[in-house]
Amino acid sequence: MKKETQSLVAPLLSLFIFNLGVGFIATLVPVLLHAENASPMMIGLMSTANYIGLFIGSFRAEKFIMRVGHIRAFSAFASCLTCATLLHGMFPKPEVWLILRFVCGICLSGLFVSIESWLLSGSEVKSRGRILALYMAALYAAQASGQFLVLLDKTAILFLFALAAIFSAISILPLAMTKTQSPQIEEPTTLSLKSLFASSPSGVAGCFSAGIIMGSMYGLYPLFIVQKMPQDTELVSYYMAALIFGGMLLQYPVGKASDTIERRTVLGIVFFLSAFICGALALFYDNTLVGITLSFLVGGFTFTIYPICIAHACDTLETKDLVSATQGLLLVYSVGAALGPFISSGLMKLCGSNGLMGFMVFVAIITG
Repeated sequence: MKKETQSLVAPLLSLFIFNLGVGFIATLVPVLLHAENASPMMIGLMSTANYIGLFIGSFRAEKFIMRVGHIRAFSAFASCLTCATLLHGMFPKPEVWLILRFVCGICLSGLFVSIESWLLSGSEVKSRGRILALYMAALYAAQASGQFLVLLDKTAILFLFALAAIFSAISILPLAMTKTQSPQIEEPTTLSLKSLFASSPSGVAGCFSAGIIMGSMYGLYPLFIVQKMPQDTELVSYYMAALIFGGMLLQYPVGKASDTIERRTVLGIVFFLSAFICGALALFYDNTLVGITLSFLVGGFTFTIYPICIAHACDTLETKDLVSATQGLLLVYSVGAALGPFISSGLMKLCGSNGLMGFMVFVAIITG
């Protein structure tokens, strides 16, 4: 386990750096749009556009990685993400941002498939849950840290997006300078979604529901907080940071549990706990301490769903199938993540801000 972890330092460090900017922008965009009196539907569409890009990009990521290698593919996608992020600040219009969020989603699909397939190729079944937990912990640690950048002067829009772009550009360095050999995957295969679902229906279904939950929370949880407590919008950063720090800190213990207990059992428990806590959050959001604690727990459980589903789905596959499987699972996740904000924003318009949490409870219970 120690030897495996040491070989994965470079990809995890690159993942951490570019997600500092990604997590920051994911919260900044809805906050800026709300300040301009944009509708919940427009704010939800921003997140939907991002995940549609993630969905479409996942179709092509595997072939590109196979053709140029993991490090070159990561560098290309990170460079494109840098440019798209800068353009947000240069053209601060919702219509332009919809297109740019879509482009960013395509770039992110390549980055995530590059890193996830690298980690899966370098891990064994008995440690896969913990390896993916480290991956998600690095991701959420970066995104949680990035939330505090939202406290910077929001009138300096170009500066804020330029700061996020810098993180994306710097993320290339650890992989470009590493001595660790990138995965050499021989005899790559194309694993169809039908075959993947036949191999692991629970893993595929769980990834879809994880996408719905994660897409909705990232895209509309900041709006939920702002609508509930319009007098103190700075609490958005603290609630979002608690949400993502929870996802970071509970990754390893839950991932380790999935390595020792049957993964589907762990998934069922996580879904039901997520439903209970989302319901509690809708009732007790206004007490700052309780609200932040519940945000921490919501993130702690909901953010562990996707990596456990990946580990479960890949447990029975050969190494040559892992890149295809990772791409397929990301595709399924992206469909859910694109639908989630769209449905949630509609429910928030019809039922008020609690429509978000009601939808989260429904999805978690049905999947559990």
